Amino acid sequence: MKCPLQIRSRHFPLSQWIETLIVEKVSKLEQIHHRLTSCRVMVETPQRRRHQGNLHHVQIDLTAPGA
Repeated sequence: MKCPLQIRSRHFPLSQWIETLIVEKVSKLEQIHHRLTSCRVMVETPQRRRHQGNLHHVQIDLTAPGA
């Protein structure tokens, strides 16, 4: 990875598997756009409870030079 990557989570600890998956996906984005200058990923679990499965909100902020 060329651009600095920040991974954060809110309301739960990130597992190594999730972090590895995020790094793989960001490296694919770097192949599409070679001049990314930074990438921040926020993974959040809503506070409300669900009966089945867990939903996660993922926010990705990419910065590239230019307009």
